[in-house]
Amino acid sequence: MTNLLGLFVWLRRFSHSRGFGIQSPSVYHYVRYVVNEHYPYYAYSELKKRFPHLKSTERKQFELYFRISNERQTQPWVILTNHSSSDYQDVMLTYIRCASANTNVMVEDGDTFVNLSQWCAQFSSDALLVVEDIRSKKGRERWLQIQEDDATSVTLDLYYCGIVFFDKNRPKSNYIINF
Repeated sequence: MTNLLGLFVWLRRFSHSRGFGIQSPSVYHYVRYVVNEHYPYYAYSELKKRFPHLKSTERKQFELYFRISNERQTQPWVILTNHSSSDYQDVMLTYIRCASANTNVMVEDGDTFVNLSQWCAQFSSDALLVVEDIRSKKGRERWLQIQEDDATSVTLDLYYCGIVFFDKNRPKSNYIINF
């Protein structure tokens, strides 16, 4: 059943593949070479052996976090998650730390996250926010609020999660990405 849903999502978002329709060169580059990078990174096979129990969607998402960590290095970023399981967060942080041991990432509880503007005041405009579970009813409401907030500039809807940029030099844009 999961494969059928994945196929449906992929077909529905086919026209949003690999950065089609993105006019900003920097956002296009990010989508092509971080979000939708298909080449296997150096640690993927070892991580797959270490965590064989992961579902394909979890592995895909953790590999995205690996690539984000690899790209960001020490620049700040935050993940909002509703997964309170320590196993989930341990695996997620292992993927992130394998890409960059010095990554500046915080994992926050999505249910207690309230004020985006207040959170943004703590970080510079190069901060990045990843929001998990944007398809549930509660997650969708939170995602729409984040998209509309004045603090955000660019949002990427990846179906399973969303990525938010806060650079005020970019025009406010919302993109659907076939991830």
